[in-house]
Amino acid sequence: MRPRSAAHLITSLLALLVVASPRAALAQTSSRADVQLSPAERLEQAKILFRRGNALLTAGDEQGALEHFLRSRELVPSYQNTRNAASCLDNLGRPDEALDMYESLLDGFGDQLGDADRDQLTARMRELLARTARVFIIANVEGTVFVDDRPRGTLPLKRFLRLSAGWRNIRVSQRGYRSFTTTADVQPNVDMLIEASLGPLEQETSLPHRDPREPAHAMPGWFLQAHGGYVVGPSLGSNAEVAVQRTCAGVACPGAAGVHLGLRLGYLTSFGLGIEISAGYLDLSSTFQRTIAIPRPKQPASVLATYTLDHELLLRGSYAGAGLSYRLPIGWRLSGLGRMTAMLASAQSADRVSGIGRSANLDEEAPLVVEDRDQVLRSAPVLLSPEIGVEAAWGRLRLALSIAALILPSQGPRFSGRRVGVDATCPGPGVNSVERLACMPDSNALSREPAYGAFLLWTPQLAVAATF
Repeated sequence: MRPRSAAHLITSLLALLVVASPRAALAQTSSRADVQLSPAERLEQAKILFRRGNALLTAGDEQGALEHFLRSRELVPSYQNTRNAASCLDNLGRPDEALDMYESLLDGFGDQLGDADRDQLTARMRELLARTARVFIIANVEGTVFVDDRPRGTLPLKRFLRLSAGWRNIRVSQRGYRSFTTTADVQPNVDMLIEASLGPLEQETSLPHRDPREPAHAMPGWFLQAHGGYVVGPSLGSNAEVAVQRTCAGVACPGAAGVHLGLRLGYLTSFGLGIEISAGYLDLSSTFQRTIAIPRPKQPASVLATYTLDHELLLRGSYAGAGLSYRLPIGWRLSGLGRMTAMLASAQSADRVSGIGRSANLDEEAPLVVEDRDQVLRSAPVLLSPEIGVEAAWGRLRLALSIAALILPSQGPRFSGRRVGVDATCPGPGVNSVERLACMPDSNALSREPAYGAFLLWTPQLAVAATF
């Protein structure tokens, strides 16, 4: 072995002994903590642990130093071991525990801080506060709370836990009970409530299994949401549209489109269920073209003329609704979103029909007149709207993208009258008057047609909500 290698090995062994010796002493000292110590003995042990922690800190072992400083604090809390423990937690990237320790330093030993130190400490605490959130944990039994497998307190907690932002594994354990475990998406400055339910071990074989890793959600509270989207679909379900869909092609086919705007007020429970009321406005239309054949009297197979009609069906109005929603965390700040809303609308319907009449041999053409063309029908249809999507949360702001179905299961009111005829004057009886376009009989084809029927439309939606 070369001298340089031997020297390097000896140095490494000495470093290992320096680190391992205090940790072994820590284990021995911890075992003695179960024995009743006098105040003088507790103080002496706290000093020994503090000095060994400083030695580990000098050697670059932040974790080992932290363990000694925390054990020293358990025996006798002091300004030095509290400040050093807080600094180690901060350097190890545990801002939530560091913030708690800094608060203990201010509360217990603030009189020992100079003005400059206090200002520096306060500024650092503000930085850490922006990266953490308050989490309230309650349970049906007493137990120990572990966050990311580190003990953080015993239930019932005297106050909230301060946790770092991000996904955190939270476990509540108690002897004789099944542990409760959940994964929480902790968001900066957003309070959370976690309700832990621990079942006795002896009931495990008789009770149905429930996955304890149920999601943790934002603390219960109200939210106000604005939402809107474009509505598309094949038709509004009227008889005229259904008939045309069988033979139409291209631009003459029906096509429903419109907009949907609304506001939603809801209350979100601790387990992700939202109870909601909503109000909004729907504006839907369907445009299409159809052709009506005018048969020769007593010869239905022979066509005298054709009426080409351009329809613009309208369905619009305000609505009020109620529904339920559910949010399931899926990663980062995202939650899967499901919703079902039932709506009662105060709707108005119309069919703006215009057209052209043409003779069978196409040598005559004239505009058509539709009786009662401007009828407006009123109705109160019930609509259902299932919805799925994703929702992202930043503090008190929530942004959701979703796709919803707009389902109307019933038929609308029927138009009355609406006879269709040529806007021209018949010259009177004559040899060919029956062939003249101006003398064509009126058609009742539009009479008693419903304004709309059962339909299914789709609406991609964007929603923005604020919680309060």
